[in-house]
Order: sequence, then structure tokens, then C-alpha cells
Amino acid sequence: MIISKISVSASSIFLIIYGMDLLYHKIKIESGEKAAMQKHTRVLARGILGRNNGDISKSANIASPPL
Repeated sequence: MIISKISVSASSIFLIIYGMDLLYHKIKIESGEKAAMQKHTRVLARGILGRNNGDISKSANIASPPL
């Protein structure tokens, strides 16, 4: 009787720890993906708008003739 209660409590503790570990990794992966998307968006915006306060003529991906 005591052994069965100990095994049940040990298995429930294991399941709780395992579930928290899975939740932690899920949150970690989602936050990493969100940060990567934010960085990608910033890089795209910088490439489209250029670094010089949105002056599109000085943008890196638009070829302008040399002055």
C-alpha cells in the first residue's frame, strides 16, 4: 500500500517535471522564432528604406548612377 503510493507520487512528480520541460522548450522555440522574424523584418525594412532616414535613392538594393 505504501509502495504503491510512493510509486504513484514519484510518477506524478516525473510527469509534472516532464511537462514543465516540454513547455519551457516550446516557449523557448517560439520566442526564438519570433526574434528571428523580427530581425528578418528589420533587415527587409532597412533594405527597402535604406539607412539614411528612409531616403530611397540611397538604398542599398536600388542601383543609382555614380555622381
